[in-house]
Amino acid sequence: LTRRAQPARRKLTSALLGGAEAREAASASHNADPIIDHVPLLRNATPADCAAALASPALWAAMCPALHVNDASMRALAQQPVIDPDSQPGLVDECRQRMAYDGYWDIHGPLPWSVNLDAMAAGVQALGERGFPASFLLMYDEPWVLANQLKKFILATTGNRLSMDFAFFNVGSCRTPSGEADSPDGASSKGWAPHRDRAADSAISGFRSDSEQTPMYSTTWVPMTDATTTNSCLYVLPKRHDPGYSEPGFDSLEAVLHHTGGCTALQHIRALPCPKGSIIHFSHRLLHWGSASDAAVRAWKCEGLRVALSFASTDPHFERPFVDTALPLPPVEVRSALVGALALAYVQNEDPGAFRRNLYWALVRAGSARFDPGFLRMVVGNYEHMDKMTDKASLLSLDTPA
Repeated sequence: LTRRAQPARRKLTSALLGGAEAREAASASHNADPIIDHVPLLRNATPADCAAALASPALWAAMCPALHVNDASMRALAQQPVIDPDSQPGLVDECRQRMAYDGYWDIHGPLPWSVNLDAMAAGVQALGERGFPASFLLMYDEPWVLANQLKKFILATTGNRLSMDFAFFNVGSCRTPSGEADSPDGASSKGWAPHRDRAADSAISGFRSDSEQTPMYSTTWVPMTDATTTNSCLYVLPKRHDPGYSEPGFDSLEAVLHHTGGCTALQHIRALPCPKGSIIHFSHRLLHWGSASDAAVRAWKCEGLRVALSFASTDPHFERPFVDTALPLPPVEVRSALVGALALAYVQNEDPGAFRRNLYWALVRAGSARFDPGFLRMVVGNYEHMDKMTDKASLLSLDTPA
């Protein structure tokens, strides 16, 4: 007789909000953070109180009354596909072929979304005016409805399912991730730098063995405002001109340019401006980035800010969903925990500063039981790595499956 091996368990440790050194280091930014002005309950609150305050539906409903929070009517709207793959098999085939050829496909709007994109973009601005980053749009039903409206088409074109890996962008907002004012040509005026969504070890393992080698991780990018070459749009290096797409060793744009001699690859870089509500869907290996916004030219051309969201879809054999939750509309406390976890997951791209890192960690703590263990380990590792002022005598252990 043999016994089934018991799953190994690993202690995940991270600093408690409120350690002696952490309190001292964060106190100045805590009191100055604009979020505090709009949610006074966060001032000197415990981690549990912070999480409860930011999981209040009333808070978010009052902040953006044109949007919805746990509205039953939105659940029905989420079931209406924006593109029905069963009625458009030709478009499905075209998108699969374009993914195999270029590493992405795009469909320009307008499309029959069930959500109000203008209200969503205005909601991002309202959040920003109160100091909240665009990622808190996830507290509302609209992003979840939008993603669910597209999931059937993504499944048909890639075989992937929603993984709850979201990102939100408000390029040109003049507000840093830590809530401070930014100059018109500062970091907030640019999208994310050139990158691939998953690293070199997935150059081979991240694709299926079907005839089109469909990616097992793909990203959908939807602008809520028109994305132009002036206010910032996506730029990509198509697959067939990118030696690093399918081979490890050329992950960065610099490495690709060096390998190809520079000018050849530069001439193949493609700008993807598109009207609001369009869809750009790309593989985890597509080299892409968001361009910089030019405030002066944008003013001359009467263009607004570039506001967009993205969400990933995966094959669970390649990467599991980040959070275990009911769809299409997760409970509000799950949304707030995911906002915190995603902020810490992508802290290398946008460092929110000590106070907000601790605030996001409080949200993660409150919902830690819902997260995929591998994702949680990564979030905890990022938090511990970035929080160099942690009081090591004050640690919280999360006992989760390895």
